[in-house]
Amino acid sequence: MTTVARSNFADPSPPRPGRAAATLLALALGAFGCSGSISGDGNGGPGPTNGGPMTPNGMNGMPGAMTPGTPGNPGTPGTPGAPGTPGSPGVNIPVVPPLPGHTPMRRLTRSQYNNTIQDLLGIVGDAAADFGVDEDNAGFASNATAPLNDGQIEKYQQVAEQLADKAVANLGALMKCPAGAAEDACVDSFVRGFGKRALRRPLTDAEVTRYKTLYTTGRTGGDMSTGVSLVISALLQSPYFLYRIELGEPGATGATIPLTAYEVATRLSYFMTDSTPDDALLAAADAGKLKTPEGIAAEAQRMLSSPAAKQTLVSFYTQWLGVDDLGTIEKDAKAYPIFTPEVRAAMRDEVLEFVDQNTRLGDGKLATILTGRNSFIRGPLNPVYGLPAAGAAGGSIQKPYTHKPDQRAGVFTLAGVMAEYGHADQSSPVGRGKVVSERLLCQVPPDPPPGIANNVPPPDPNVPTRVRFEKHRTDPQCSSCHALLDPMGVPFEFYDGMGVYRTTDGGKPVDGHSEIKGTKASDGPVANAIELMTKLSAAQEVQSCFTRLMFRYAFGRAEQDFDKPLLDSSLMGLTGTGRIPDLMTAIATAAGFRTRIPVALK
Repeated sequence: MTTVARSNFADPSPPRPGRAAATLLALALGAFGCSGSISGDGNGGPGPTNGGPMTPNGMNGMPGAMTPGTPGNPGTPGTPGAPGTPGSPGVNIPVVPPLPGHTPMRRLTRSQYNNTIQDLLGIVGDAAADFGVDEDNAGFASNATAPLNDGQIEKYQQVAEQLADKAVANLGALMKCPAGAAEDACVDSFVRGFGKRALRRPLTDAEVTRYKTLYTTGRTGGDMSTGVSLVISALLQSPYFLYRIELGEPGATGATIPLTAYEVATRLSYFMTDSTPDDALLAAADAGKLKTPEGIAAEAQRMLSSPAAKQTLVSFYTQWLGVDDLGTIEKDAKAYPIFTPEVRAAMRDEVLEFVDQNTRLGDGKLATILTGRNSFIRGPLNPVYGLPAAGAAGGSIQKPYTHKPDQRAGVFTLAGVMAEYGHADQSSPVGRGKVVSERLLCQVPPDPPPGIANNVPPPDPNVPTRVRFEKHRTDPQCSSCHALLDPMGVPFEFYDGMGVYRTTDGGKPVDGHSEIKGTKASDGPVANAIELMTKLSAAQEVQSCFTRLMFRYAFGRAEQDFDKPLLDSSLMGLTGTGRIPDLMTAIATAAGFRTRIPVALK
């Protein structure tokens, strides 16, 4: 967890009167300012009306002591209850950290912050660019453990103030006040409405009063825009905005604590759209429709069919495929002269459009993601795929394209993914085998032994890449890992280091033959990547692995023994239809998605 120094949120040199007061008030609204798990048992405890901020001091998701912050009036802590022992009969869950099944409190990732700002304020851009790199938790971004430093805290403040100033430039559209409405009523409506969207729950009456007081502070000596800007800035610095806080239903006891309808809405929205709940989802929470699997399923399916779902698909697939830096990777200019910035940007566009079209707008099947050939490409990719050069206008328009059946099958064979997992001057059977093993089979090889040279054999125009890399498997210290990785990577030798299809390498015909082991029914020989992906698309191990990875994306942590029932039911959602949206809905409707495990305050 993070211990946040509250005074550091205040700007020592505020850009205009009232700005420091805005920051302090925002942080005095009974909020948490930490990263990691929220400790508590659901029987009260720190809440939105408790006054001063409470700072958990535990590390790595361990419950820590709660110390009140300076601003605000201290509240009354809840009464700790006995920790529950969840799980199936015969499973004894320890009450000391790390607690299986416990979902950490997460700070918004950069993409979640940007998407949320766009949905709240209509401001498009990378506002979170300087927030630092997101934490990697079990392969996916989840800011749950690392502490915030003073520089990051100041950056949150600066960005909040800049966004607030941009937002009030169109005050009429932002406030939506009817003609002739009294200013106080208009401000009250804005604070309640915008505050609910920003904090992802209704504000308490005390919070409404505090934010309206803040408006008055800015309005005095200024104008309406100044007051509204201070309110927005304060809300964007609230820990209830920056963190996904899950306290559960007040007064609830037992082995698991049900989340409030608004906490379920928040989990669901960031899982399905990578952004804050929309008005329809908040209305469903208001009406109590998120208390049942049927109600959650209806909202999940609504969101997954909407354009907003593209945000979460881009986020998941980018992290799953490891192509988040595809737009910036470099290649040797002599080896690959056509690999320009325009080409690599078009490669990334194709990968992301492929997964969106086939998941959200297509049949949604995992098998299609792994073997489908219908794609969308822009002009810069034409020479990569052996097509005539496109004119200036054709370079900016994505057009439907069907890859040749004997050359490509599925997302792993797209030029962008092959370029990501190719060396700067040659292909990489080891790197490509590693991504297939890890992302499709959840088989993570151990690190190389200490002192092992990880040298890449230099290109040789007279020796195929496969031959030059085979000596890894003859070295006793390397053979165990490469026996796992190389068979999965060799079939991709039909693609050079930037993903161009080829039939010769090192002056000889490409040999992509390999023997697949470890997938039971899908084991056996393959001749190329197309045969490999066809086999893997039908493997139960791949469906199980994909389910586990989608779970990690949804929960921001690795699965544990406690999660087996949820994983089993979710896997049935995928195997039943083969559809990824059905898997996501199955995860969202599982009991574990709408509950949390109690952790007693120490």
